[in-house]
Amino acid sequence: MNQPLISVIMSTYNDELYIEESLQSILNQTLADFELIIYDDCSSDHTVEKIRAFQDSRIQLICNEENCGLTKNLNKGLRIAKGKYIQFIDSDDWIEQDCFEKLFLIAEDKNADIVISDFYVNSKNNVKIVRQRYTGNLIEDLFTGRVFGGLCHKLVKKAAIDNASIAFNHQLNFCEDLCFLCAVSYTHLTLPTT
Repeated sequence: MNQPLISVIMSTYNDELYIEESLQSILNQTLADFELIIYDDCSSDHTVEKIRAFQDSRIQLICNEENCGLTKNLNKGLRIAKGKYIQFIDSDDWIEQDCFEKLFLIAEDKNADIVISDFYVNSKNNVKIVRQRYTGNLIEDLFTGRVFGGLCHKLVKKAAIDNASIAFNHQLNFCEDLCFLCAVSYTHLTLPTT
């Protein structure tokens, strides 16, 4: 495969209830030039079988021989990702059909290192949209709640990650994405929002 525009990185573990909807939303994108790197962390349910059933050449499924944990899987994904941009998506997330296209076009137009989008929260069939409000200072916006610390609604230029030698901290069991974003923000960034 030539360099895809986007590398999608996902870690799975016993996600059979959500994985099909998540993968369907990714594979049906209007921008189809991407690779989907999935690390399965020794699932004991039918997650792997459900992933393999898609039979899409853009999917690269790697089944760990032992449980590595989320941050190690994400770092392994970053090391093999070939895309110009990185999109992290959790295995229980779904995205709108034009998500990649919109974020990519903004990133290219603005020469942005990160593009931040709004996102939906689906809680017991009550869907609400969460608006992000980037004001020019990502660290302040993250810690005041104007921008949510998760990575699933941000497209990140791979060169910004590579040039700063940023990786996920293996010692963290939570807020790993917030710490990752803080590390990225210490490099030179341009961050338009959608």
